[in-house]
Amino acid sequence: MPARAAERSGELPIEDGSVQALHDARVWPGGEHAAVLFLLDVHGDEERVLLEDRIRTSSLGAGARVEIARLDESERLERLIAELPDDCWLQPLRVICLPRPRPGAS
Repeated sequence: MPARAAERSGELPIEDGSVQALHDARVWPGGEHAAVLFLLDVHGDEERVLLEDRIRTSSLGAGARVEIARLDESERLERLIAELPDDCWLQPLRVICLPRPRPGAS
């Protein structure tokens, strides 16, 4: 089952190591950056859309320039890196699928 469908269905427990715990960790660029470049490591359009939706729905602070590029877009990446400010935040993103915890496993 795709992560998004499993999350919507409520099948994933909210505990340390769960998708919800990762979501709540807030390891996300704050509003202090003038520019943020999200580097997507994706395997297909479904993962790309999932990550782009996450970026759009997250607050990055007013006025922050947000750019999104896939790691396999080398020419576009080079151009973006050359034109973005030196203090640009580079944020790599990848979709991970965590297995459901097994009873009795630690």
